[in-house]
Amino acid sequence: MHARRTLLSTDTALFRPVSVAGEEPVRNHRRTAALLRSRLKSVSAAEFDCLAEPRFLPDGKIEWSTDRFAGTPKPLSALAGEERMRYEALLGQFTDIMRAGAAEADAETRPLLEAVATVPGEDCIFCGEGRIVIAQWAMKENGADTGKELSLLSYSPWYRSASRTEAYGATAVPEQSAGTPPPALSPAGIPPNAAPPAIPPPVVPPSDGGTGCRGRRHGHIWWIIALIALLAVGWLLLRSCAVSSERVGELEPVAPPVGKEKVVPAPDSLSYIAGDRINIYVLKGGGLDDFIRRFRSEWDDRDKYRLVNPDTVLRRVVLICPEQDRDMMLREVPERMAPELEVIALYENIYQGTRRSNDPAMRVGEQSYYFDMTGTFDAWDVETGSSDVVVAVLDGDFDLSHPELEGKIVKPYDAVSHTSAIPRVHACGGHATHVGSTAVGHADNGLGAAGIAPGCSIMPVNVFTPDGQSYDSAIIDGIMYAVSQGAHVINMSLGAYWGPMMKLIPPGQLEELARTRQLREAEIWDKVFNYAESRGVTIVKAAGNDNVPAGLDPMNRSEHALVVSAVDPSGRKAVFNPMTFDGSNYGSLCRISAPGVAIYNAVPGGGYAYMPGTSMAAPQVAGGAALLKSRHRDWSPADIRKVLVGTARQAASPDVGPVMYLSAAVEASPDDLPGTEAVPDYSSGMPSPGGGLLVTPGPGGGFDKIVGGGGCDEARRRYADLKRRRQQLDEEMERLKKECPECM
Repeated sequence: MHARRTLLSTDTALFRPVSVAGEEPVRNHRRTAALLRSRLKSVSAAEFDCLAEPRFLPDGKIEWSTDRFAGTPKPLSALAGEERMRYEALLGQFTDIMRAGAAEADAETRPLLEAVATVPGEDCIFCGEGRIVIAQWAMKENGADTGKELSLLSYSPWYRSASRTEAYGATAVPEQSAGTPPPALSPAGIPPNAAPPAIPPPVVPPSDGGTGCRGRRHGHIWWIIALIALLAVGWLLLRSCAVSSERVGELEPVAPPVGKEKVVPAPDSLSYIAGDRINIYVLKGGGLDDFIRRFRSEWDDRDKYRLVNPDTVLRRVVLICPEQDRDMMLREVPERMAPELEVIALYENIYQGTRRSNDPAMRVGEQSYYFDMTGTFDAWDVETGSSDVVVAVLDGDFDLSHPELEGKIVKPYDAVSHTSAIPRVHACGGHATHVGSTAVGHADNGLGAAGIAPGCSIMPVNVFTPDGQSYDSAIIDGIMYAVSQGAHVINMSLGAYWGPMMKLIPPGQLEELARTRQLREAEIWDKVFNYAESRGVTIVKAAGNDNVPAGLDPMNRSEHALVVSAVDPSGRKAVFNPMTFDGSNYGSLCRISAPGVAIYNAVPGGGYAYMPGTSMAAPQVAGGAALLKSRHRDWSPADIRKVLVGTARQAASPDVGPVMYLSAAVEASPDDLPGTEAVPDYSSGMPSPGGGLLVTPGPGGGFDKIVGGGGCDEARRRYADLKRRRQQLDEEMERLKKECPECM
């Protein structure tokens, strides 16, 4: 592909998007293409490369661009002679495929295909270098339907006529190839590009109706009544337009960032939300245009109440309003839309990035223990992954030039700005680079580490703002983008951002909150993940690092997500910071585990480092899912989940998921899952990144006061661990005394 170039700019004051079932395909062009690809067997993914990419600008214009041309293309209308004939032939191949797709399309898909095949004219068809790209698709001229639009479903370059031959400036028109359908004709037998027949003027009856003066007098009265009625209707229409003329296509496609000053505690003080906005979802009764019309009839101040960032697939829009009105709008919007529309309004939850990392200077054995523990080396004898299997990583701070990721990048996207330019989010401390390389980093390149699925590709999707924050709407936009662009696995090493009150809540109340809190949010996330699964995408989600029940995060409650907890090298629930009691989240929703202590892989700038967390466990599982997808293209996400969980080995802690074991998974099938043993202890004598032995106190990762458990054997083991840790600290203090006596 070449550098992206703009083909043309559409003024939405002159042209409007075509609407299908209340939604506009061009607003969600990637999802539109993905939907048509999945439903039309005769249309391949390559056909939709012919469609230019639209970008909605704040000034109301639409910019159409493509990366398929090295030079400057010309519109079809500017071509003549043999050059025009050549590109008409190429366009004919595309239109034949579209017609074949229309012939097989069901009643729901055909209107969508017809909309995509609608363009204002030949000025929108760009030609060059043996390629065509169609801009301003699914668009019509504003005002009443003029019939001037060009439908690619009926366009036929092979129609032979003297007038067309003369227009080409050539002596002949290309011969029709065998098997090519005859030219499409209108019902009147008129070629599709011929001028429409003239419409005769209407016949107006005599004003008196043939009844003389008396009839004329009564006719005047009726004319006056009709005129008054028309004026009244016109006034109502004008008033309606003044209040509710806003449409989905006119909304700002990107929500403005949430400033640090706008991040506030949620009313329950357990998490953080955006103080100036809420997310609104239309569940039943209509589409977003229906909601906008109703909303503006209630709140017509567009400066005070801004609707932005619409998603017509999920029927979601973000409302930005004064902070003092947020909770009022949260209640009143659903109430005032009822009963015609079923609407829910939810807070815009805030998610925080992490900068945790450690010194990379370690021996190779300690850098690769998690490959042994997950059976990855043995699995590579069977499968290392295919480059056309794509893992989408939703994260922040990608270094796309890192040797571990270079050459693996597929369709990068910034879900915050809705562009293909991926920013460096330094506030996330290289998190995305480490996660991505852990999933699919290069193997056998003589550098650093490798990914679990080194043969697969990565789709980097940034969901974080420059200050290291993310929101519900950005994450959902990132998921929908990855699904539409053909990702097979989505890794989400992110999650809820808890307030300080969470650590003070007793464990019983935490479990109750995990069952009863944020039920509507959980419903939306389940809907999003189900949408991804229905299109063949496996969702892998990190459980979280706060040592609380994983179900507190509403994202983790969906059965369509593979929630990953973290274990240490001994197979016990991971501890990340014994002093602050940070450790892997736990509970029955953690369906599988992977190592999450001292995971060594790439960081920005070409380097490597250790990082801890369920964030590092999840991409191992995502890589495992990619290996299975590479080996079994017909497996569904449910099949992949079943095999990964069914072949995992029993963890040493009862409150986390079993530990992934790919050596067994790559040889298994969903209908034949072999039994596996407990995971071996890989921690014996293993140095930690800090220079001592890796220590993970006690059953359940040393948090007995929260998780429970015990017994004499476990108490002895915990005592031995603590004694060993004290010895490490004593040795470290003696070394520091020698290095810097004056510091003591």
